[in-house]
Amino acid sequence: MAIVTGATALPVKCGGLDAIVSQVPAGFRCRSMMPVIDRIDSWRRGAVALWLDRDGITIESANEIRGDRPWVPHPRAKREQARAGTAER
Repeated sequence: MAIVTGATALPVKCGGLDAIVSQVPAGFRCRSMMPVIDRIDSWRRGAVALWLDRDGITIESANEIRGDRPWVPHPRAKREQARAGTAER
């Protein structure tokens, strides 16, 4: 597992890793091969937990567990907010 704290530490090659946890946006290069959790995922999904066991890696997020309720934040990108704002007018 790679724990990344800066953009220069992002792995160039995805091989040899089981997962990537990053404080910076990690891009899409390794996502098809392994779990990748980055700053953007945390923003969208809330707190994220990874469990390592013999069967692999299990990922669970706070927002997904709480479900679709009024008090569960559903962050939207500024682009989406702007689109929604113009559609309401």
